[in-house]
Amino acid sequence: MTRRRTILLFGGGALLIVAAVVVVVVVLLLLRGMSRPGEATARYLPANTQVYISVNLRPGPEQIGLARNVIDRLQTDDFLDRRDDLLNDAEDETGIHLLDDVTSWIGTDVSLALLDGGADRLEWVLLAQVNDRESAVDFIYDLADFLEGELNTEFVADRRRGVDLWVTGEDLAVALTGEYMLMADSEDTIDDMLDNLESPPARPLGDSPDFLEARESLPDERVMFMFVQAEEVLETLEDAVGLYEEEEEEVLRQAQRNTPEYVAASASFVDNGIRFELVGETPSRAFTLDGVNRLNSPEALPMDTLVLFSAVGVDQAWEELRDSIENLDPDSQNDFEGFLEDVEDELGVDLERDVIDALTGEVAFALLPSDLGGFLGGGPASGVVEGLLLAGVRDARSIMNALDTFADALEDEGFDIDRDSLGEYEVVTTRADDILGGDYEPGYVVTEEWAVVGSNFDG
Repeated sequence: MTRRRTILLFGGGALLIVAAVVVVVVVLLLLRGMSRPGEATARYLPANTQVYISVNLRPGPEQIGLARNVIDRLQTDDFLDRRDDLLNDAEDETGIHLLDDVTSWIGTDVSLALLDGGADRLEWVLLAQVNDRESAVDFIYDLADFLEGELNTEFVADRRRGVDLWVTGEDLAVALTGEYMLMADSEDTIDDMLDNLESPPARPLGDSPDFLEARESLPDERVMFMFVQAEEVLETLEDAVGLYEEEEEEVLRQAQRNTPEYVAASASFVDNGIRFELVGETPSRAFTLDGVNRLNSPEALPMDTLVLFSAVGVDQAWEELRDSIENLDPDSQNDFEGFLEDVEDELGVDLERDVIDALTGEVAFALLPSDLGGFLGGGPASGVVEGLLLAGVRDARSIMNALDTFADALEDEGFDIDRDSLGEYEVVTTRADDILGGDYEPGYVVTEEWAVVGSNFDG
C-alpha cells in the first residue's frame, strides 16, 4: 500500500465565499469553548458508510487562537459589508439567518454521511449536536416553511419513541433527539439512525481500520475531517448510472486499479489562513508516483498568495495515459495519435517531446491578491483575478520555443503580441479584454526553473 499526501493552502485574505463560511465557523468556534474529541458521530454509523464529513467546533485551544487571528484579519469594512449582504440575502431567500438562527442552538459536532443505500437510492444523514432544544425547534419550523415552498411538499409533525419528527413522506425527514438534530433522505433512514443512537452498530465506522489509519495520518488539531471509501463510491456510481460502455471495460479496470481504497482530508487553521491536507491509501497494484512533492513552487511566489495547489507526476501521468491508450481499441488509439499529429501540424510542437519531456513533473496553481469581490459579484468584467500556473522545467529552451510557437499562432489569428523584459527574462503578453470582458493581459515567462503562465501581467 502507498499513502499519498496533498496539501492545499488558503492564505492571506481568502476567497469571499470561503471567507464568509470561515466567519460562521470561527464564530461558532469561539462560542463553543475549547476542546472536544472530533469525529464523535462515527461510532453511530455503519462501517460501510461511503462518505463521512465531520466539523468539530471545539478543536482545542491552539485552533481557537488561530481562528481568532483569521477573523481579526477579516475585520475590514468592505468584507463585513459583503458578509452582511450575503447573510441578509440568504435570510431574504430562506427566512433563516445563518449566524443568529444557527449559533443559538448548534453544538460542537456537525456531521454528514452518505450511506450505502445501493444503486437505486441515495441514502444520507446529517447529524448536528443540539445545545438549545427550543431554538432548534424554531430553526426546524423555519426550515420547514422554506422547504415546503421550494419542494412543493408538506412537513407533518409527529412524535414517537420520545423523539420529535417532521416528515414529508417522500425525500426528507427531520428528527430531534435529546442530543442531536437529524436530517435524512427518508423516514426509514431516520429510524435506522435512531436505532444506532440507542445501540451503536456492532461494526461502526469509527472502529474500521482504514478510518482509524486515516485519522492518524492527518493533523490532530483540525476543524474538519472527511473520509471517503473511494472504491465503494465508484462501484455505486457505476451501478447507478451505467458509467461505462462495454468497449471501455479496460479503462474501467485501469480506473479500479488506480482508485485509492480510501481518501481522507482535513482542514486546520494556520498562521496565514487555512491548511487542507489530503491522504489516500492506494492499492499496491495501482500506478503510483515515484517523486516526492518538495513544494518548490512557494519559493517563487509572494507571501500574500491566497491559494496554492501543488502536485507532482505530470510526466508519469502522461506515461500512464499512454499505457491506457494502448489497451483501447485501434480506433481510439488512432484518434489519440491523430490528435497529437494535429497539434504538431497546427503549431509545429511535438507535445510529448517538446513539452512533457521538458518538464520536471511539478505543477502548481496560485491565486494572488485579486478583486474577488468584484469578480464574484459581476464576473470577469467587474473584478480581475490574478492567477498563475507554474510548471517546473528541465529544458527551458524547449518550453520557451513551444510557447513562442503558440504565441505566433495567436498572432496569425489577429492577436497583438507584446514582448517585454522582466530582468533577464522575456515576458510575452497579449490583451484579452474582448474575450474575458475585464482588464486582462495574460502572458508567459520562462526561467531556468519555471514556466509561468499568468492571467494578467499588466504592470
